Amino acid sequence: MGHEDRGVEAILLNNMGPVDPRELLDDLSLYLSKTGAIAEPESADKILNLMREADRLVSRLTYINILKVTKEEEVMKKFITSGGWDVLNSWLQEARKDANVPFLVELLKLYQQIPVTVELLKQNSCAKSIKQLGKEDDGKLKTLASDIVATWMMKIKEKTEASSETSKKKKKTKDSEKVPKSNVDKNKKSVVNKEVQKTDSHTNRTKNVNNTVSPKNKTNSSEPKERPRTVKTLPSKFRSTGLEEQTSLPPRKKGGLEKDKTKPPIKRTV
Repeated sequence: MGHEDRGVEAILLNNMGPVDPRELLDDLSLYLSKTGAIAEPESADKILNLMREADRLVSRLTYINILKVTKEEEVMKKFITSGGWDVLNSWLQEARKDANVPFLVELLKLYQQIPVTVELLKQNSCAKSIKQLGKEDDGKLKTLASDIVATWMMKIKEKTEASSETSKKKKKTKDSEKVPKSNVDKNKKSVVNKEVQKTDSHTNRTKNVNNTVSPKNKTNSSEPKERPRTVKTLPSKFRSTGLEEQTSLPPRKKGGLEKDKTKPPIKRTV
């Protein structure tokens, strides 16, 4: 793995000790791909455990360079969520305390390419520390820190806008499903009024039916009843359907009236 940056070379020269970067890379070859990146998510845990034990700058720089060439998102996600985010923050705080600008520059280059989320930024103080580095006199360090802060602020803004839009949609949906109490009362009153109207209408129709009488019945009820006739009347004619049998009257007896004429009239005494 090459170390072309002069700052990295300076750190390696000043902190070269018992640890040889080449030997360290050979030891890590089981977990690395041909490009020097972390090979797979499972290997990220192994690298992370070794980073926790690294206290020399040469070793830390070697791990930073390994992470910088690791482009697989799943691998970096595994490294970050397993505790790598906090390990990098501890290195950041130590380098700030020691004012180690060359190391801070390399570390910020790594921060630039780490996929972050708003929740991740809230986990520790790295965002606040990097923002403060944007006020440093060193031009390169200041530029890197300012660029990182701008990128992260954009992430926060996008997250806030997305959350706000989601909240508005939820509120709109909730309001559309919610029926105002006044409308409920109006609906109840409307239903009650309709039921009352139906009942009144039914009652009125019943009264009208009971009070309605045919003209024939109405005339009979208002006029006095006729006395039953004592004189025998002939049956009235009716329209025949052609199926009924015709009936004839019995012949009148001759001489009936003459006999009545011979009888003297009966005198009534008062």
